Amino acid sequence: MKKNRTVLVIAEISILAAFSLALDYIAGLTTGSIYPNGGSISIAMVPIMVISFRRGILAGLTTGLIVGIIQVMWNGHVLQFFQFILDYPVPYTVVGLASLFSYFNKRKITSTTLILGAIFAGFMRYLSHYLAGVIFWGEYALEEFNLFGEVQLTGFNIYTWSVFYNGLYMIPTIIVSVVVLFVLFKYSKQLFVVEKYNQGTLEV
Repeated sequence: MKKNRTVLVIAEISILAAFSLALDYIAGLTTGSIYPNGGSISIAMVPIMVISFRRGILAGLTTGLIVGIIQVMWNGHVLQFFQFILDYPVPYTVVGLASLFSYFNKRKITSTTLILGAIFAGFMRYLSHYLAGVIFWGEYALEEFNLFGEVQLTGFNIYTWSVFYNGLYMIPTIIVSVVVLFVLFKYSKQLFVVEKYNQGTLEV
């Protein structure tokens, strides 16, 4: 029974990691060109969040780690090892923390724990990209930026530039991901089931 469950969890992690990578690849093709220094508006976090709610934080962290490591092979920008860690494995791994708040509610998934967890996980990813921007990409920070070809923004330093640039894609990504996750939860609750193996029941 335990062996069968392990095989099933591994299979689900593999499928959702592949789905996340596919979504990220599509996002790179459609919105990646908007961001010259990397980034895209993507719902690639959603499959990682789903497995986190469905199978727990460890499964979520594992899925995110797989996505982060493989993602760099497609369109990654690597300066050095620690920058690679902060820009790829860490930000995608922490998305697996999405189900954290459900643990304070006896693993019951509600709209509140779902939304809070998704926002928290998204901003943890944002924080990792921010730190990478400050520590490793500071020399590329701009002092001024022309937004949409109309609004001239000035006065940036390495800290505010990292907040601003990473926020240009991370904030829309978080918003879209939360909306998609909530819609899935509302209409496809079976994706988020928490298995109670000792009782043989499913609880949402």
